[in-house]
Amino acid sequence: MKHIASALFLAASMAALALPASADTYQVTFNNTGGQVTAGVYVYPYNFSVKDLTNPGPTASLSMMCIDFEREIYQPETWTATLVNITTLPLQVDTPAFTVAQLDTLAVLDSEIVHATAGSQALSDLQFAAWSLTASAADKSTYAAGFTTAAANDLTAAQNAVAGTTTSAINSLGQTVTYSDYSYFDPTSWPQGDGAPQRFITYTGSGTPIPHVAPPVPEPSSLMLLGTGVLGVASLARRRLLKA
Repeated sequence: MKHIASALFLAASMAALALPASADTYQVTFNNTGGQVTAGVYVYPYNFSVKDLTNPGPTASLSMMCIDFEREIYQPETWTATLVNITTLPLQVDTPAFTVAQLDTLAVLDSEIVHATAGSQALSDLQFAAWSLTASAADKSTYAAGFTTAAANDLTAAQNAVAGTTTSAINSLGQTVTYSDYSYFDPTSWPQGDGAPQRFITYTGSGTPIPHVAPPVPEPSSLMLLGTGVLGVASLARRRLLKA
């Protein structure tokens, strides 16, 4: 009986280790932008102060790329949000929802925009390429000075880099972009009267200034392997019981 109990305890421990850490709640404060304006709209960088409310610690300062064109934020504005790793499944139910391929594409674009020269057209093109994923046809027409052919080309290049990949891609700079190293802040509450704040993507891999970054949720294939292992241990325990 002790062997059976030990086996079942091991199975339960394996399952517990595979579960993701609970999502922290963050206080996100929009401080300012880098000052660059294209088509009447501020583009990357958007500068923030971020504080982990679940596990209090130092406030982090970071710059992020906006991934929602249809929403607005005001300076200064503070809201709460969860940090969602882009490999987390199932996908978020926020509106508009992103597909896996779109989130991977945003990671590639973010990995490129952080190296773009401030004040350059290349920086604006990368920002509008990211916004192209959610902007309406009407907005693309109204802000045509931003949604340029160059921006469309940047989007296509990022989509081509992502096509057929599962864990990483090579960006236009020749760098490896690991998808699990990227997350976005998903708003959960905001000042009354204001619409939902925009979502912002950022690098959350090694060296990130964001405190207490939770690991991504295991993908279905990982959970399937875990389930197979747990069932195997349980089956072994049952066979031992029958022999006893």
